Amino acid sequence: MNIVNRLITVVVLLASIVLAVVAIVVPRQASTALQQGLATLGTALTSPLNYVLWALFWALVIVIAVLLLWLQIPRGPRHAVRIAQVKGGEATLSTEAIIQRLRQELGQVAQVQELTPKVTPHGSSVDVHLDLLTDPDVDIPSKTRELLGLAREIVEKKMGLKPGKISVQIKHGTMPAKPARVALPPLPQVEPPLPATPPPTPPAVDS
Repeated sequence: MNIVNRLITVVVLLASIVLAVVAIVVPRQASTALQQGLATLGTALTSPLNYVLWALFWALVIVIAVLLLWLQIPRGPRHAVRIAQVKGGEATLSTEAIIQRLRQELGQVAQVQELTPKVTPHGSSVDVHLDLLTDPDVDIPSKTRELLGLAREIVEKKMGLKPGKISVQIKHGTMPAKPARVALPPLPQVEPPLPATPPPTPPAVDS
């Protein structure tokens, strides 16, 4: 829909520029051509067939305009996605459950400090955007490939959904602080035991 809007906007702007340039450069010729065209149109519309074709043309323009306006009306966000790999019935999965599953499993990846998934349903598919806060020394290309593969595997194989666009935005955090070393008190010095005093020798007895 965004492509159609841009195309229509470009066509209207180009036509307006061309008409404005013609009206500025050759105003008399433009006015004469406009009068002649309106006179020819008025003469042609006297025919019933031409009038019917004229009315049908503008009716089609009105229908297309109403359709485009209806498509532009914002709708509330969808809160569930249909599970594609279910046969014999229909099952849906809430977007909150998808976000929680992604946060739980991808949050355990090494060097990922924080993870904020965003899920956008599109029909039977779902787009996933991951906002990451990682260690500053992370290998960005390798980590991006790892997270994209894991996210696609979780969405498609573990949740049975049809993955759409999966994107990752990485920001660097700070290095986690190392635990401070606790100085242990010195061990008390133990005095070596004194040597045992031998018992006194009894005096010899004369026979």
